[in-house]
Amino acid sequence: MAEIQRTEGVWDGISAALAFADGQEQMTAAAGSDERMALLIQNGDAAKCGIYVEPGDGLRRSIGGLLVAIPNGETRVVMLDSMRFKKLQGENAGKFVLHLCDPADKGKAFAGTAANVKFAQIHL
Repeated sequence: MAEIQRTEGVWDGISAALAFADGQEQMTAAAGSDERMALLIQNGDAAKCGIYVEPGDGLRRSIGGLLVAIPNGETRVVMLDSMRFKKLQGENAGKFVLHLCDPADKGKAFAGTAANVKFAQIHL
């Protein structure tokens, strides 16, 4: 499972360059401090892609996971609620678990080329 590299945001200054990682079927992103993480997704593929974020095991897990669609040729930002999505136990403790998938069905594989979908994470 690939880990999306985190870039630390800097108040009243400039951060390091964003590091975009190639998409894979399953990825993790460090959760960090509550409510201060943005996931940037660039879909450079010809097909629309889906990103499914697994529910975590915190207080708001009962809301369930999140499936978002990223149109081809676009870059979008997803803000993740750690109370809903952060894993607190197990091998992915302290992380969000994401899946690249069909935009209409989290159980189906992405029809495009995963490496054409890029991910970056900003922690504020």
